[in-house]
Amino acid sequence: MDQPETAGRAAGGPRRRIAVVGGGIGGLTLANALDESFQVDVFEKRATGAREGFGLNVQPAAVACLDRIGLAAGLVASGIETRAHRYVDHHGTQLHEEPRGIAAGEATPQVSVLRDELRGALLGGLGPHVRLVGDRTVDDAEVARWAGLPDATGTTPEDPSGDAAYDLVVGADGINSVVRTHVAGPREIRFGPMIMWRGITPMPRFADGRTFHLVSDPHGRRLVIYPVSAAADAAGESLLNWVLLVPTPVTDDSALALSDDDARDHLTGLVRDWDLPQLDMPRLVRGARYLRADRLRDLDPLDVWSRGKFVLLGDAAHPMYPIGAQGASQAIVDGWALAAELNAGRDRGEDPVAAAARFESARRPVVGRIVLANREMNQRELVSRGLGTTEKSAELAETAARYRLAVAGKDAPR
Repeated sequence: MDQPETAGRAAGGPRRRIAVVGGGIGGLTLANALDESFQVDVFEKRATGAREGFGLNVQPAAVACLDRIGLAAGLVASGIETRAHRYVDHHGTQLHEEPRGIAAGEATPQVSVLRDELRGALLGGLGPHVRLVGDRTVDDAEVARWAGLPDATGTTPEDPSGDAAYDLVVGADGINSVVRTHVAGPREIRFGPMIMWRGITPMPRFADGRTFHLVSDPHGRRLVIYPVSAAADAAGESLLNWVLLVPTPVTDDSALALSDDDARDHLTGLVRDWDLPQLDMPRLVRGARYLRADRLRDLDPLDVWSRGKFVLLGDAAHPMYPIGAQGASQAIVDGWALAAELNAGRDRGEDPVAAAARFESARRPVVGRIVLANREMNQRELVSRGLGTTEKSAELAETAARYRLAVAGKDAPR
């Protein structure tokens, strides 16, 4: 960004104060992209140095947003530029493949990277107008006070710290958002009949070291696996991020209570009949540095993302199945898009609330379609498990094509 210009804007009047609840990928993208005419406080319950260990995919549109704030080059240098998505069965027979990123003609790559690497770059890029309040949990009443809402007695308490004077409160606080209740009221998280096992394992170089694999078996189990580390690749290895999706009734959460050793035994048993060239499945599971189980979950698309001084982004606004590898990417695009509206509005002397409304108008329909498209793709991939190789290949190709159209905001042919 043009520093002299932003400095001039800051000097032209009092800074607008923005509270960002949540220092994850979306909230930190917003904080990086807001110009110096804003005073930004980011409240994050995790300590600044907390690490998660897993990987994620950053789609080309999100890489383009990171490029505008000067962070894309470092992302590409530390991660892996994805060449293709390849669908195979549990014996390694290829069912479908499609190019991705630069190989698909995009102007920017698709990048697979460690979440910690991306979050670290976002933390390192924060300007002096951003204050990070780490290891800080905020509650519903506090968030309401920041926006100047009255308490249960009908009065707005005075806050010596001045925290009640925020011009905008951004809910970037994830699937269990406290800010969402102020915007949309209580909403029920929707749990799916699937357990997701996440792991990350150092292995010998997998395939070409650039391809995102999606493996499926006749029982509806699916493995998503891709390399995330340029350093490992340079050493002739692959640091593989993986998610194993296991159909499990919503009423059965017993797998979530397994000890680490029992979980590894359980997963090894589930894939004992898999025979994948270049991938030792028992080694993948037993050698995982981190292992975590969660139930597949999302939220019906909201009919509102902003209300008064509150606005949502990322998983607070649109938690989605990870089926399309879009969650982090859409949070990045949200953060950039909201910052762009706020920066432009500040130039016009506009209230941030109006900018937030424009952001919602542009982004909510787009991301709502992606939430539903992820559900559809999950269901179609499950249904295809009973098909023969030829029929399954055709079904996967159609599913992928329909999904690309949904992400692009277009209707699939009927």
